[in-house]
Amino acid sequence: YVPDWGNGTSTARVEVGSDFTAYVAPTGGACNVTVDDSGGADFTTIQGALNDAGTVNGETICVAAGTYGEDVTISKEVTLAGAGATSGEAGAMVIAANNVTVTGFDIVDATGGIAALRVSGARSTILVNSNRLSSVTGGSNAFLTDGGQSNVMVSNNVLNGAGAGQIAYVNGTASVAIASSNVDFVGNDFTGTIVAGGIALGNESTGADMTKN
Repeated sequence: YVPDWGNGTSTARVEVGSDFTAYVAPTGGACNVTVDDSGGADFTTIQGALNDAGTVNGETICVAAGTYGEDVTISKEVTLAGAGATSGEAGAMVIAANNVTVTGFDIVDATGGIAALRVSGARSTILVNSNRLSSVTGGSNAFLTDGGQSNVMVSNNVLNGAGAGQIAYVNGTASVAIASSNVDFVGNDFTGTIVAGGIALGNESTGADMTKN
């Protein structure tokens, strides 16, 4: 609550930012495919699980805690669920399909990359929730979209910059002549550093909701 300022009233405090403790990793029957870099699962790499013909749209791929030093391209309509954003999953990711959820990961951009997590192409119905996304020094972003996205929710994440011109950017008509719509940022933390004159979040999407960050 906001303190009583002397007029005998107080008001409810609006909570902002991320809350990783709210994340619960799926287990057991909620996992259609499992990944563990130490073995004892269906796959030892995330990309291997995604590429396998037996992994189909609509499934949940559960990734155990570990360090996955790979670049990952998600080209199927799946949920990719890590063990939690503090568990050490790593590797730059590209979302290249509709109806994708990425949750519970600690993703660090590779040196020379452009983003820790990037949405490539005109994708829709994307959820990015309860992750820690970190750029690397040298101009990369924590989160980036190419333009043409719609109905994207970025929520309850920590987006960490390392000297880039922006921490997160949603391209649209102004930059790439391809409209984006309803790309929302709700309840995120923006941390780290940006260069002088830079911005934490640039969003060219129409109809965007940017609240409680």
